[in-house]
Amino acid sequence: MTTIVGCAITDELARDARQVIQDLRAGTHVADDRIVEVIFRMTEESLHAQFLEPTRALGAGPKTLRLIEISINTSLKATHYGLNKLIPKLNAEQMRHVADVMENSLHEEAALNRVSVEGD
Repeated sequence: MTTIVGCAITDELARDARQVIQDLRAGTHVADDRIVEVIFRMTEESLHAQFLEPTRALGAGPKTLRLIEISINTSLKATHYGLNKLIPKLNAEQMRHVADVMENSLHEEAALNRVSVEGD
């Protein structure tokens, strides 16, 4: 059994991710920037759900929240840079592996709930 750490994502992002996965597996051309954008959005939603939302729910002050936001933004910039460098260099087989990794991160049956924060 594999244990996962997950978070809920928007329905729109889930549809976009599944479409990219389907297209990559079918060998349909998917623009590199589209792949980067979807992986980036998945990463962004995950970081917010796993770090920022729980910290807000715990009642952290504005300085702590700002520090976490800065850290997330720094991580996202590095992720975006790395994806932009890597994705264009991948061949068709490697793109299918990207689809596998993306699909392995999607788990509908987990039905994880987002932390509810007052004011959301």
